[in-house]
Amino acid sequence: MAIHPRPPFKLDGSTSISAWAITVFKFSPRGGDGTPQLTLGTKFEPGSDDYHFCKPTSVAVMRDGSFFVADGYCNTRILKFGPGGGRPVRTVGRASSSLLGRPPALDEFNIPHSLALLEDRNMICTADRENGRVVCFRASDLSATDVTINWQRSRIYGLAYSPRDGGALFVVNGPNYAGNKVQGYVVSVTSKSVTSTFSPDGNGLSNPHDVAVSRDGSAVYVVELNPRKVWRFNVDGPHTAQKKSNVQTSADPTVEFVKSPDAAGDDSAAPSLSGHAKLAMAALFGVPVVLFVVIMAVLRLRKRNQRRRFFLHNLNDGPGHRKTLDSLLGTKSRQGFEPLATQDLDDDSDSDVEEFIAKIKSRT
Repeated sequence: MAIHPRPPFKLDGSTSISAWAITVFKFSPRGGDGTPQLTLGTKFEPGSDDYHFCKPTSVAVMRDGSFFVADGYCNTRILKFGPGGGRPVRTVGRASSSLLGRPPALDEFNIPHSLALLEDRNMICTADRENGRVVCFRASDLSATDVTINWQRSRIYGLAYSPRDGGALFVVNGPNYAGNKVQGYVVSVTSKSVTSTFSPDGNGLSNPHDVAVSRDGSAVYVVELNPRKVWRFNVDGPHTAQKKSNVQTSADPTVEFVKSPDAAGDDSAAPSLSGHAKLAMAALFGVPVVLFVVIMAVLRLRKRNQRRRFFLHNLNDGPGHRKTLDSLLGTKSRQGFEPLATQDLDDDSDSDVEEFIAKIKSRT
C-alpha cells in the first residue's frame, strides 16, 4: 500500500485522513481495493459545520471503531465520531483569543496538529502547535483532564503514546523563534515529568513534523520534512528513546507541567501570567498614556509659543503695531473723542501769568 507525502495525510489503523481533499476516509485494515468504506466531509468544500472539515490534520481510532478528527488548519476543533460516522457525537475547541499575555484556555487551540489516544487512561491528547503545548481530554466525552504540558517558546508538532512502563508520551517540537533545541521528548504520564530527550546522536532534529511509536513501544519513528528523512529510535529502557547510545536524562527547563482546571474553558484556573507577560501588559497600558502626555505637552507648548509671538509682534513699532491697536480699540472709538478747545485755555493762562508778575512787583 503506497503512502504519499500528501493525501493521505496520516494513517492510523483502518482510518486514513486526507488534508487536501478536506475529507475523512475509512478504509479496510489493508486498504482493500482502495474504495473507502466511509467518507465524511465534502471534497474540496471547506466548512465548519457538522458535515464539513477545513484541512484536518490528524485522526485517532478507538478499539470500538469510534474515532477522533483534529480539524486543525482552518478550524480549531477536535471532533469525536461513532463507528458509523455521521454527525460528531462530541466536539471541543475554539480559536485562541489570548490577549495581553493571557494563557489560552484548555479548549482554545491554535492549530491542533496531532492526536494521540491513551485509551488505557481514557484520554485523547493533542499537540496544540502554535500554543506550544500538549492538552489532554477524556476520550469518553472530551471533558478536561489534569494533563497539560507547556513548552516555553516552542511549537509542538507531533505526539504519540505507548502504554509501556506505565505510559509515556513521545513528543517532538519544531523550529521556533526562541532558538530552543529541536528534539524529541519522552514524558511520563504517571509522574508528569520529562524522563529523557532524544535526537540523532544528540545533535537535534531539523524540521520534525510527526512521531509514531510501535505497538510494543520498542521503537519510535520521527519524520522530518526538510530534510526528508524518517528516523528510528530504539526504546531500550523505561521511558527512554535513543539512536545508538546518546540519551539525555536530565529534565528540560523549557517544559512546564500545568494543573488543568476541572472543566474545559475555565479561565479562572488558567496558569498565572509570567513575568514577561506582566511586562508586556504594563508596556501595552503604559505606552498609550505616555504618548498622550507627550502629545498634550507638545500642543500646549505650541499654543504658548503662538501667544508669545502674538504679544511680541504687538509691542514692536511700525504699521503692524498701529494696525493691531486700531483693531483692538476700533476705529469708531477713536472717532468718538471731541477735539480739545485750546482757545480758552490760552487766554486763561496769559491772565494768570500777568497777575502773578504784578503781585511780585508790589512786594518789591
